[in-house]
Amino acid sequence: MRVDLGGRDIFVLTHYILRNPFSVKKMTLESPTDMVIYRSRLNA
Repeated sequence: MRVDLGGRDIFVLTHYILRNPFSVKKMTLESPTDMVIYRSRLNA
């Protein structure tokens, strides 16, 4: 499959592909262990 994209379109597509799939709002940093905890509805 070939997609013809111009300058801005390829930039937007690249950022979409590389975006972080995790929600920063659901992440917490536990002190003093510096462990990152990700809370989702599966943890509820």
